Amino acid sequence: HTGHLYVKGRKMSKSLKNFVTIREMLGTMPNSISPEEEVQDDANPAVVDGINNAWSSPADDFRLWVLGLSGAYRGPATYSKDRMEEARVIREKWVRFLMEGQETLERLSNADDATNNSMSSRLWGEEELELFHTVTQCSMNCQTALLDDLDGASFVKELIRLADEGLNYVDKVKMEGKKNRIELSKNRPEEPLRFVLDTFRGQLDLVGFSQRTVGAGLSASMDQHLGDTATSMNTALVDE
Repeated sequence: HTGHLYVKGRKMSKSLKNFVTIREMLGTMPNSISPEEEVQDDANPAVVDGINNAWSSPADDFRLWVLGLSGAYRGPATYSKDRMEEARVIREKWVRFLMEGQETLERLSNADDATNNSMSSRLWGEEELELFHTVTQCSMNCQTALLDDLDGASFVKELIRLADEGLNYVDKVKMEGKKNRIELSKNRPEEPLRFVLDTFRGQLDLVGFSQRTVGAGLSASMDQHLGDTATSMNTALVDE
């Protein structure tokens, strides 16, 4: 139940030789890897041009395009390399947020261990409360978008907002962390950042992104926690 797919301004048609296969599309994207390489275990990531490419995922770039950059799913969609490049740039920013956010979260936790402070002893400031409310609102807007005839464009817009807010918070924490770990531990609780990361990963998992995106920055030992969070979110949406 979708509209026609257009390529180079014309309806995709094999008889007119105006078509592109999924394999060809994935193989021509920047820093692309083959579908066979993409499904391999993260412990043995693909390498492209000598660069560790563990978090590259043309398939997830394509998922992002389908979800939020191709138009309403009931209407026509126009495929172009420019739109696919836009999807890649957006997803790489999401991956950067997840990786830098997770690194910062671990630094907060390590600083806590070094000072023998419990997480509950650190009070939330105005920035933490504002971040919590923003993330909660974004999560609600994401759910509303999916329930509104799968409004993928609005869903992606909220994820972009969520990642931007998360990165801004991470940058502030990093600036404080340049002083010393004691100051970092005193000033910032880890729960708000953990909440942002868990919420963001849960939304990505909900719409089918792979572990190359959802699990960016996570160690294998943390997969169970992520899975439990995503399962809870999926169940809540189905209940709606």
